[in-house]
Amino acid sequence: MKETKQTNFIEERNNLEDRIENINKNRSPLILILDSITDPRNVGSIFRLADAARISHIYFYNCSLNLNSRHFKKTARSCDKYLNFSEINLETIKKLKQEYKLIAVDKTTDSQLYSSYNFVPTTALILGSEKRGISKDLLSLCDNSVHIPMLGINTSLNVANAAAIVIFEAIRNLNN
Repeated sequence: MKETKQTNFIEERNNLEDRIENINKNRSPLILILDSITDPRNVGSIFRLADAARISHIYFYNCSLNLNSRHFKKTARSCDKYLNFSEINLETIKKLKQEYKLIAVDKTTDSQLYSSYNFVPTTALILGSEKRGISKDLLSLCDNSVHIPMLGINTSLNVANAAAIVIFEAIRNLNN
């Protein structure tokens, strides 16, 4: 049996400027809208995830954040330097709805299992606060909602973990 050797990603990435240019030219069309997420550790984790998935843009709706906080910096690991992000208001989200399918990542009365949803390239995934989920004003704008089955005692996942599951399923779905 062949010996498996762990690779070092740094060895595979020679010229950082060329790599960044290539990434920016080949970003996923997916965007994220974070609704009322305020924990800097969760936001930092979502930034790392968005970088890994080459997400086009992260929008903050009703998020009071300090992107200079130690917790954000520690979890984001400088991904904020390479990602497009900005604050957004409800009127601008309504305009985005003309270009994107707004998909709530939340358990609702008509949500579909995330793995059975047919994601389209122009998808905006909306992630809500862990305490209250997605706000009613934003949920009312959504075209659909998807949920992750909770098979244990707990009824929810950490928002960054939920984002990872749904984002990579959407990317898998778009690449098939």
